[in-house]
This record gives sequence, structure tokens and C-alpha cells, in this order.
Amino acid sequence: MCGITAVINKEKKPVDRTILRKMNDRIIHRGPDGVGYYWGQNFGFGHRRLKITDLSDQASQPMCRNGLTIIFNGEIYNYLEIAKLLLADGFKFSTKSDTEVILAAYQHWGKNCVSYFNGMWAFIIHDPIQNILFCSRDRLGIKPFCYLETDEAIYVGSEIKQFMDVPGFIPKLDEKIAFHFLFHGNISGGEKSFISCVKFLSAGSNLILDLANCEYHVEKWYSLDNLRINADIGYGEACWEFRKLFESSISLYTSTEVNFGTALSGGLDSSSIACMYKHITRSQTPLNTISTCFYEEPDNEIEYINEISNYLSKAGNLVFPDIRELLTDGLLKKIVYHQDQPILSGSFFSEYKLYEKASELGLKVMLSGQGADEYLAGYEHFHYFNVMNKLQKLHLVQALHEAGQFAKVNNQPRFYIFKNIGLSLVGRSYSSLKNKLTTSYHGNQGFNSAWLSKTFEFQNLNPELSLKGNFDLTHQSKNALSSYSLPHQLHSEDRHSMMFSVESRLPFLDHRLIEFSLQLPDHFKIKGGITKKLLRDSMKGILPEKIRNRHNKLGFPGPEDKLFEKENSVIKKQLNALIEKFPNIFSASLLEEYSEAVLSKKHKQSRIFRALSFYHWSESFDITA
Repeated sequence: MCGITAVINKEKKPVDRTILRKMNDRIIHRGPDGVGYYWGQNFGFGHRRLKITDLSDQASQPMCRNGLTIIFNGEIYNYLEIAKLLLADGFKFSTKSDTEVILAAYQHWGKNCVSYFNGMWAFIIHDPIQNILFCSRDRLGIKPFCYLETDEAIYVGSEIKQFMDVPGFIPKLDEKIAFHFLFHGNISGGEKSFISCVKFLSAGSNLILDLANCEYHVEKWYSLDNLRINADIGYGEACWEFRKLFESSISLYTSTEVNFGTALSGGLDSSSIACMYKHITRSQTPLNTISTCFYEEPDNEIEYINEISNYLSKAGNLVFPDIRELLTDGLLKKIVYHQDQPILSGSFFSEYKLYEKASELGLKVMLSGQGADEYLAGYEHFHYFNVMNKLQKLHLVQALHEAGQFAKVNNQPRFYIFKNIGLSLVGRSYSSLKNKLTTSYHGNQGFNSAWLSKTFEFQNLNPELSLKGNFDLTHQSKNALSSYSLPHQLHSEDRHSMMFSVESRLPFLDHRLIEFSLQLPDHFKIKGGITKKLLRDSMKGILPEKIRNRHNKLGFPGPEDKLFEKENSVIKKQLNALIEKFPNIFSASLLEEYSEAVLSKKHKQSRIFRALSFYHWSESFDITA
């Protein structure tokens, strides 16, 4: 796990080494264990190293082998397996690193080498024979790759902040991305960033740059779209296969030479990781766990955390975040600087505190449970999709049964799910949204009415319920993995972990698990009002029953009500500054909305929090509208 930097001069001149070094130094947090550079005729590479695999200096980067040169951020978990294939074909290795295996794999299979990799990566290979830079990003975009093009050069980095050292860089706001974030609470997982001139290489894509003319093109090398449902597999067989794949994933992802631990919320996903590790290793040295905790209901998960700690026979490390630190200690500005973008809620602070604790404990790798909800239908809105799918197919009895079972399992009124479906259908209709935008949203939602009118053309990125929607769970899972859910979680996970020089590993995002699960029928995932049924039944005998049968979901809680109640004057001052800085976006009614949110303790607080984080981010990056 590391950080990468590259500069390509379009005028075929040597790059300015001072600029590249400054860009590389900006991300020392990503790689405090080593630094290296490589200079080509009209390009330069920079690298920051965090030692995880092969701790020797021989594995340092940039790495040159057989004329090829690479800078690489990430982990190839199955590199030993790939090395065996290459050894059989006559390749020899001088290190025990996955970096060298990538170079050999590229030399052997060319750009198709990426299809052999199980892992997370962003890398650039200089291929002098073809006179190209071959750049690649992993299947789901776990590791970051961003770039900026000017008239003179192309700049590449792991983090957007690296471009602050580029001469003439003006970080102008992308208003469409800002609209989705501020108004709807969405962050796109596509090519665009909050800064209009900065792009991300899309997940599962390669970028090939011709050094002769500095022209490049992007090729999509991985997609989930072609997966089809396997109607022949039985449920018991599916559970057994999922369990084997999950066990294999945990074995691969816990292979490391450094100290590691896992994030533990007491929920199904993080608990499954910890308990599967114990099942595999039969270890007398239990896994280190870190949990962010709150005593207050409904955010209190301590009884579930203790259940797993007792099962592991080791007390976990409990962290009790005080969300007021975000403003009193200036942490919000620090967090959004490292995130390269504003954040959605106070839950990001809980994630920050978790990795801060991991660093204090000397853990260089942390396992996390991200991703399972997206392809195992773990979120509540998947229930809505499930019921709507049955209604659309006129399976009325099944729809009523699932709605009733959902209500029973989740202790909700019998027709709760239909009420929410109805509200979603009405609330997301074009006429309703237009009416809101032209009336109440202009009056008291804190936005400049002219800006809202201009941005009304932007479409909401939320998973939408409409009468013509595709409610198939597999279809919705693919959307969640690629657009509205997982990408911003991965962005946050990477920036928070690397902020503290800790590598985050995500066993549920092993592509074998995802591909297998997406080919299973919907009722293997949701049935009888129970989500993630496949995982629950696969973990029988491994996971304590109290956790296996738990149905409430919290993730990383972030009780923002405390922040708004205790830091009233500070927040008002910052909101005023935001309105003055961006009068084209915000109006004075933002303060009225804040006062109303504090009194009512309603969901508007999230919109206020987004505005606050937007303010601190704009200050950190000197953003212009």
C-alpha cells in the first residue's frame, strides 16, 4: 500500500523535478517507509512506500525489471499463485514482492495480466518497447487513481491534493457534483470529482498513454454486466460454495508480514470476518479488534461487540468518539483535506477515530467489512426493491408475504413497507420534485433559488423507485457496487486508513465472492423479511447465534445532534462564512434551516452537516465557484 505520482511533459522535455517531488511529498502519509523516483525522457515517476509485502529494500519502487518500470499502490493477494505460473514458464524473481510479479505478468500476458490479479491496485508501467505508459485500476476502484491535464503536461496522483503543487492549478468547483452532494447527499462514483479539471480513472479500467504524442485512451477491462443468474444451483450448495469462497478470501487477505487487526462493529459483516479468521486459524493468538462505540441509544452496539469479544476470547479495543472534536479541535478541516472532498455525515468521524486507534496500536493492516451489503442486499431499500419486483411481476401474494415478514422481523407496522414505497414513488416523481424546487425548496432550504433553477437539469443519483424501474435485486446490486453506494465508501476508507499509514483490506470485495453472489437468485439473499440470508446461513456454526440473527443495522454511527446542540455559535459563524463565500449557491435561509433542525432534531441536520463540511473543504483547497 503506497502512493504514486507521475508527470508527463507534452512538449517532450524533461519534467520539472521540483514539482514532481513536491507532489510526491504531499502524500508522505501514504508511504512513510520509503521514497523513490524514476526519470524518463519526458516523464517522471514518484513513489511513497508503506512496507507490507516483502519488507526488504529490494522491493522498493519505482521498480525496474527487464526494461519495464512500475509504480504501484495496492496489494495483489494471489501473487504467489501467479508467481508459480510464471516460474513454470521460465521467469525468475529476485524479491518476494507482488510488485515484481505484476511486472512479470505484464511482460508475459501484456494488458491482459490484470484479469489474473485478485486484489486492489492502481499502477503505471513504462513499456519502452511500445513507448507507452500502461495504467490500470482494480475492478471496483478500491485504490485511487486521479489525473489532471493541462496544455503543457499530464499529472497523475493517488490523491487530488497533489495537484495543488501544479503551476497555475485553479481548483474550480464542478457545480453538478456539488449539487448532487449538497442537495441530495450523493457522491458520484464515476470519472468526475468535485474539482472540474480533475478526473478519476474509472474502476476496472486501463489508461494507455502514447509517449510519442501524449495522447491517451481509456479501456474498460472489467464489468459485472455480463453475469447471468445460475438457475440450476440449489440453496444448500450455494451456501457451501459461498462459505468456501469467503474462507479463501479471509486466508488470502490475512497473509501479511506485519501486525494486523479488524474493525468490529458487532454487526453481521465485521463479526463474520473476525469469526471466520478464528475458524480458519484455530489461533491461540486472537485477532486484534477495534470498535467505535456510543453509550447512547440507538447507537449503542456494545453488547454485540462484547458478544464477539467473548467468542474470540480477547477483549477488543473500544474507542468512544466525541463528535464535538470535529469543530473544537479543527478535525473536520483536517478530515476533508485528507478526503479530498466534503463528507456526508458524522459517521466519517467514527471511521477516522478507528484508524487513529489502529495507528496507536501499531497495526499496519486492518480488515473491514465494506461491500457485503451491496451484493447481498443488506440495506433496507433492497426490501422495497424486492416487494416492488414481485408487484411488478403480479406476484401479489408473495409481495404481501414479504412485506408482512419484513414488518415482523424489523418490528414495524404491517404496511410500513408499502407506506415507504408509496412515499418514494411520489417523492421521486418529476412533477413532485419540480413542485418542491419551485416552491418550498426555494424558500427555506438554504440554497440560492437561481442556482437551484440552473441545476434542476441535474438528475438525482439516488436508487430510484418508479413504476418503470428495474427492481431485480441483482440489477440493483450492480448499481450499488458501481455508482450510488460503494464508491464513496471506498474513497473514504482509503483516505482515512492511509491518513494514518494503515492499509485497509476488504475481504467481502474479493471479486470471486461478488461474481458468485450476483449469479444467484434474489430469494437466496432476501427471504421472509431477512436480508443477507446467504451469508447468515453460510456462517452457521461459525458465528454466534445472537449476531447471526441480528437484524438492526448501524454501520459507523455519527450522532450529529450532539454536535449541533453543543457547538451552536461556532456552527452559525461557519455557516455565515459559507454564505458569504458562495452567495451564488447558498442563501441566508440556511441559518433558519439550521435553527429549525436543532429544534426539531430532524434529518435536515445531515444537510447542515454537508454544508459545514463543504465549507471546510472549500477553505482547505481554496475552491472557486
